[in-house]
Amino acid sequence: MPSLTLTGKSLSFDWTITALSSAFNTSNYISAGVTRNTFTSTAGVASITGIISTVNAPASGSSTSVSASNVSLTPAGTYQLWAWARAANGLYYAAGTATVVIRPARPTNWAWTNTFTSGQPLNITATEWNNFCARINSFRAYKGIANYSFTTVTSGGAMTAAQANQARTAIQGIGGGAGGLIPSVATGGNINASYFITLRNELNAIT
Repeated sequence: MPSLTLTGKSLSFDWTITALSSAFNTSNYISAGVTRNTFTSTAGVASITGIISTVNAPASGSSTSVSASNVSLTPAGTYQLWAWARAANGLYYAAGTATVVIRPARPTNWAWTNTFTSGQPLNITATEWNNFCARINSFRAYKGIANYSFTTVTSGGAMTAAQANQARTAIQGIGGGAGGLIPSVATGGNINASYFITLRNELNAIT
């Protein structure tokens, strides 16, 4: 029995149908693909709706699978899709179903409001820091990773080493080498201008 495999990406996905009953070529099939509308018929129907991707059968070949990459699908979210194969007789047959998580687009690069200068007082508001933490979570969502639970910084309070290190941990948690240059802030130690610059650069380096 055919089955469908889906791999979610940023505003797109890959799909593969495996275990077709015959080799995927024009002797046996016209095309195959996926639809967003429920389709479970194994008896064969003359038409279907909601098709979002189609691959035409090649003239020859012995593979019983077919696939497509980078199929656009918006908005971000979780979708259940259904596979179909159109046989040489012109009828459509169900070829499995699966669920896929479509990730959002890459967030825009972060830019601090103020210029950080070594040896000068740091001028960053609670709002800007909290917005920066929110941008980190946007990058985590883009990479398919759950939000990090940041401690909200309140106006008038001093930033702690623990709060600073949360940003480091959240960026490094994205993986793939993200945040590798961000140092740890020691309790009671200074948070230097270079720390904020490195945070920005390491976040924006995520592709």
